[in-house]
Amino acid sequence: TLQAQCEGQSAAASSMSMLELELSDSRKAADELQRQLAAGAKEAEKLRGQHAQTEKALQEARQAAAKLEASKKEEDERTGKIKALLVKNKKELADVRQLLADKEAAEASLKAQLEAKQQVVEDLQVREAAGGAEAARNEVSLRARVAE
Repeated sequence: TLQAQCEGQSAAASSMSMLELELSDSRKAADELQRQLAAGAKEAEKLRGQHAQTEKALQEARQAAAKLEASKKEEDERTGKIKALLVKNKKELADVRQLLADKEAAEASLKAQLEAKQQVVEDLQVREAAGGAEAARNEVSLRARVAE
């Protein structure tokens, strides 16, 4: 009776204590899992933020690379135009130098022709002067004969 009841209550109390201990352990384990889950969610959010920043930086780098490529292309085009102008200017300079050389050669030729013609004129003037003197002598001689 009473002892059996006491033993039954004691067993029930012991069983209850075991259940309470198990429940307490389960709660502790659940709380630890909740903390770990919260920490994992926080870490995941942090990684998402880092990923977004990395994507943004990558996009900015791509844009900068595209700008640099466009600038390089423009610079290459400008360099090509400058090289073409340089080639054109060199050709024009060579043409001008050739024209100048041709002009100088023509001037030298004309100068030589002028000097030759001046020499002919001088020779003719000398001959004319000599011929004039002889004519004057002949005239004097002729007058002297006519006067006789």
